Amino acid sequence: MLASRKLEALLRQRKLKSVPCQQVVLSDIDLTYKGGGGSTTSTCANVQPAVSSKQNPPTCTNKH
Repeated sequence: MLASRKLEALLRQRKLKSVPCQQVVLSDIDLTYKGGGGSTTSTCANVQPAVSSKQNPPTCTNKH
């Protein structure tokens, strides 16, 4: 969990509309939410990733 938060923070810093992320590949993603009253989601901003294999949750269901 801590590693994913660090990655999220890093990616948020990288997100510049004038410099979109390129050559991003998402493969074999299988995230599950454990706890009450929540769900797992995928959010993409300023990227159109190439997607292969399993994607749970579905890739880029939320776009910013």
